[in-house]
Amino acid sequence: MEEKLFNFDKEQYGADFQAHILEQWKTALEMSNSLSDRRAAANNFFITINSALVAFFSINSNHTLAADILGIVLCIVWILTIQNYKTLNAIKFEIINKLEAVLPASVFQYEWHLAKIRKYRLLTLLETFIPYIFICTYGIAILYMIVKG
Repeated sequence: MEEKLFNFDKEQYGADFQAHILEQWKTALEMSNSLSDRRAAANNFFITINSALVAFFSINSNHTLAADILGIVLCIVWILTIQNYKTLNAIKFEIINKLEAVLPASVFQYEWHLAKIRKYRLLTLLETFIPYIFICTYGIAILYMIVKG
């Protein structure tokens, strides 16, 4: 079975087609906003955990290699989580854009057009930079332990 966004065209559906598309578009936007909120909460969780680990390491110089490896693993999970949210959000906006195509204005498509013109940097690139900073911190701690003996 082929998956498609629209089950009926405007003529088949009837007079409420535009109104129902608009309602579904609003619902898709709410779902996207909810996803963004969950993404921010996940980032806050990982920042808190990693900050606590780094603070613990700075207080306790006798931490183990396993603790640093745990920090790196947490960062890898964080990066994968960011990528997963990016994919889900891209899918949601693909749907939103297709719904907009049958509405009078394509606000989000035009927004991305302007963002490209103004050389907008994707938030995901900046967002992913933070776990890499923590990975470098853990890597430096591992090198310090190796050198220190």
